[in-house]
Amino acid sequence: MTPGRQALPALAPLRCGDTDTRLAAGFGIGPETACRSVHETVDVLPALAESPPAAMRRAKRPAYSAS
Repeated sequence: MTPGRQALPALAPLRCGDTDTRLAAGFGIGPETACRSVHETVDVLPALAESPPAAMRRAKRPAYSAS
């Protein structure tokens, strides 16, 4: 599977709460592959996240500026 295709079954449970069996059936993959995709993606997310201080600095900035 391509990385983009692998991300879909990994992100679907976060949005829909589907089980691995339903994900496997919906994406045409095995339940083990669906489970592995979800776990691998969830394991990577903390490494990609900003530090809490950086996230707070970004949250305090305006989303846009009126010119």
